[in-house]
Amino acid sequence: MRRAKPDELTEDAKPVALLQLSENRLRELFPVDFSEVDPLAAPEPSIGSLVQLDCGPYAVVMYGKITGQTEVSMPLTAHWLPFLCEVPLRANEIVWTAETSS
Repeated sequence: MRRAKPDELTEDAKPVALLQLSENRLRELFPVDFSEVDPLAAPEPSIGSLVQLDCGPYAVVMYGKITGQTEVSMPLTAHWLPFLCEVPLRANEIVWTAETSS
């Protein structure tokens, strides 16, 4: 997994999951740099990163510093399964997934 440049994502991404993570767990699962998010772009102070999985797909990861809620968005053509194979989430960390997440 690596941090990607913003211009690498060339298609729309949609939310595929909402996770509940501590900041330490976030950094364990996503060992990339995160940037502060524009305060008008998120409902709480947040950090975010565009990551590229080792198997190719991109994911936008946005972490709320107050609630620990982490939104994962992926391109419409990407599948959820490669993400789960690379990011070892615990069942209790997954709050919600989109019905169409494959």
